[in-house]
Amino acid sequence: MTWSRRVRRPAQVALVAVAVVLLAGLSAAAAPTPSPATLSDVQTENASVRTVLTVPASAADVTIDPSSVRATIGGQPARVTVTPLQQEQRLALLVLDTSGSMGEAGIAAATQAAQTYLSTAPSDLKVGLLAFSDTPRLVVAPTLDRAAVTKGLTGLVANGETSLYDALQLATKTLGSQGSRSLILLSDGGDTVSKSPLASSLAAITSASIRVDVVGFRTNESQNSVLTAVARAGKGSLLAAGSATALNGAFQAAARALAGQVRLQIDTPAGLSGTQPLVVDAVANGQPVQATANVSLVAVATTPATETTSPAEVAPAPARPLMAQNGSASLWLWSAAGAVFVGLLTVGWFVASPLFTPAARRRVQQLDDYVGLARRKVARKASPNMITDQVLHISEKLIEGRESTRRSAVLLERADLPLRVNEWYVLRAVAVVVSLSAAWLLFSGSAVRSILGLALGVIVGVFGPAGFLRIAASRRAKKFDTQLPDALTLMASSLATGFSLPQSIDAIVRDAAQPTAKEFARALAETRIGAELEDSLDRLAERMGSQNLEWTTMAIRIQRQVGGNLAETLRTTATTIRDREALMRHVRALSAEGRLSAYILIALPIGLFFYMLKANPDYVSLLWSSFLGLVMSVIGVILLGIGVVWMRKVVEVKV
Repeated sequence: MTWSRRVRRPAQVALVAVAVVLLAGLSAAAAPTPSPATLSDVQTENASVRTVLTVPASAADVTIDPSSVRATIGGQPARVTVTPLQQEQRLALLVLDTSGSMGEAGIAAATQAAQTYLSTAPSDLKVGLLAFSDTPRLVVAPTLDRAAVTKGLTGLVANGETSLYDALQLATKTLGSQGSRSLILLSDGGDTVSKSPLASSLAAITSASIRVDVVGFRTNESQNSVLTAVARAGKGSLLAAGSATALNGAFQAAARALAGQVRLQIDTPAGLSGTQPLVVDAVANGQPVQATANVSLVAVATTPATETTSPAEVAPAPARPLMAQNGSASLWLWSAAGAVFVGLLTVGWFVASPLFTPAARRRVQQLDDYVGLARRKVARKASPNMITDQVLHISEKLIEGRESTRRSAVLLERADLPLRVNEWYVLRAVAVVVSLSAAWLLFSGSAVRSILGLALGVIVGVFGPAGFLRIAASRRAKKFDTQLPDALTLMASSLATGFSLPQSIDAIVRDAAQPTAKEFARALAETRIGAELEDSLDRLAERMGSQNLEWTTMAIRIQRQVGGNLAETLRTTATTIRDREALMRHVRALSAEGRLSAYILIALPIGLFFYMLKANPDYVSLLWSSFLGLVMSVIGVILLGIGVVWMRKVVEVKV
């Protein structure tokens, strides 16, 4: 058994093991991201933590599966007891903007939405009403009397300025610090006369642990940033509403979220003390949710392990990803992970197989490539298995006779990659599948994120391998051109000592650096099987895309026809090439500032877009969520492309 056969089997086993590990990682990553939920009324007792779990607002009635609730404190699993939220004090405060900017139509829509909230909210929920314009005022204190709140709504009139931040301070004081407390804010995000700054209002909401659902009514970008900060401080959600119908739906969703609240009692694991992170995972309406909070604990000696639990109690279990109950989504996730696994395995197989081909077989394959004999037969023998052989055969039929096939063959030879053209196109197809699957896994979520992810996957899969091949071929060709003057000088010295032209090329093969030695060795091998030396050098110049070698071959051809001192001609040619290369480097140094400016101008809008996507996504989302934004995006991309071409032509200097 040869060395290559002894190494091939362990390498293939290792490749399969790596692919399995990657599949496991992708399967874990395939779990959907939980939606943020809220923990309010957090109370720490001797050996347990009591809190209220509220899931995000939804258009449907909220139902939390008690058996799905899991909790960890300080990273340790904890026992959870889930009970319905009954016979407990629950307060909610409607905070409505009644400034002049709302108008009569806005007040009418807000009144109707508030009445919908009253009819949808749980009957045991005490609801109050707070209005703010020039100053905030408590219209109705939290009460079970829905008629009193309805009467307060009928007296609202739109006038005056906006005191949003002062209203938040008054609402926090009104709700107090006991029980489950929620605040529903209707505002356009503007503030003109408040005495309190936004930071202090946000701090008051956070310290009081009040859940805040914000309804943004006909807001713009800057106002959305304020409302987003308020919702984040209250660990609630921001619901945008641009019409009366949307406003009514937003208030109804906020009421349904409160209807699905549950009380959690979490036993503290033994040995924990101080401030610890509390993480609660659950499934609501078939979708995973997660809530976090910090709790201050006193060290507990032990936790009873044999306590009898009620049916609603849930024993602690190791943290696990919550998979969506939607079967089709899970099927898509596993299909994408399987496609990534197959793609990575195929890529690794194609890359690793040529490395273990015996040296004698590689030399035979090279000779067969030169003379065009037995190519298909050797390819079949070298195929790892019958399936790969059939795939390569189909690929060869599909690309046969195309101009792009010829260009790819030239680039593969120039880059010195151990692949045939049909194998290269199979790898490109695999790259598209892998990139699409990876993009779908990374960007799955909303429809816009999925579309952007799939578009990015197509771009990377289609243009990534082609760009890699062009860069690899260009780098090797430039290296060849850089070494060519030294090779010509060595050839001239050999000719001056009495060697023939083939012997001088053999000296290059023995003494020159790579890739020059390998390429001249190929040209010399062609002459040994009957080709003319000048024709072999012409093919070498075409294969490497070297204009300097074309001129050198032309000089050799002319000297052979008319006579002369070939050694002196080669020295002159080498000197000319060196001077030309020096001039090109000088020009690149002088144009470096312009090229750097072009790179910065091209990268600036792209980098700023991704920064704003992370820092303020609501501001950037208008580029794809509105018709005007889409038009601006298309025009911006077109202008950016024109600018790239323009600046490239400006800084490009041909010598």
